[in-house]
Amino acid sequence: MVDEDDFIVEENASESDELVLEEANFDNNAIADDDGHAAFNHATVYSLHDKAVTLMKKKGIKVTQEEEQMATQIMPRVSGLAHHVHDSTNLHQEFDKLVSKNQDLKGTKKTLDQQVPTQWNSDFTCLNAHLYF
Repeated sequence: MVDEDDFIVEENASESDELVLEEANFDNNAIADDDGHAAFNHATVYSLHDKAVTLMKKKGIKVTQEEEQMATQIMPRVSGLAHHVHDSTNLHQEFDKLVSKNQDLKGTKKTLDQQVPTQWNSDFTCLNAHLYF
């Protein structure tokens, strides 16, 4: 069983909140142009969400409303970070420097993948790149 003290979450209004809002606006604009792809993704995500919640309850894992809300903000924050790094020359250059200096990174990956609402499986590649770095 995972101890609650293993996870420390700091919640403060910051630039990341702005990134979440920017990413939500980006997603809403893309939904209008995607011929049903986002609607399919939305239904799939909520289906998986419901299955995950049911499985966690069966295993005795209790999640507070606050924890669930934070979990739903993971993808907008991860995606917002990737877009922000790619769109800012200064951040992009700094990210490149940090990646090139990091001896612990295995492989040839050098950039954060961006979430593209009209591209299948981009959520997975975006999150996977975030976890890699």
